[in-house]
Amino acid sequence: KQLALASNYTVFGENSFKNSDFEIMSAGINPDEEGTELTKELTDNVDEIFAMDSEIVRAIIRDYNPKRSKITNLNIPDIYLRNNPELVRILRFILPKYLSHKRPG
Repeated sequence: KQLALASNYTVFGENSFKNSDFEIMSAGINPDEEGTELTKELTDNVDEIFAMDSEIVRAIIRDYNPKRSKITNLNIPDIYLRNNPELVRILRFILPKYLSHKRPG
């Protein structure tokens, strides 16, 4: 399964989350030069989109119009810069709770 973590900026590098069951990519609405931009093609091609907060959910729906069932709001304040250790810690704690019931198979 392919999953996208959407935020205002790209929040982590591709090596921050390695998981054998899921491919997790970070994409930003306003990414920096090193980040991945969230696009209509990306939202169409991933199995699920994890949005940092409700503002990002609204932007995704407004700009890309994916199936709403693909979007999960993590309710994490979108205030962190790329590769912020505190955010990576929070995500490593929160994401498995959402992913445990979505194991492929």
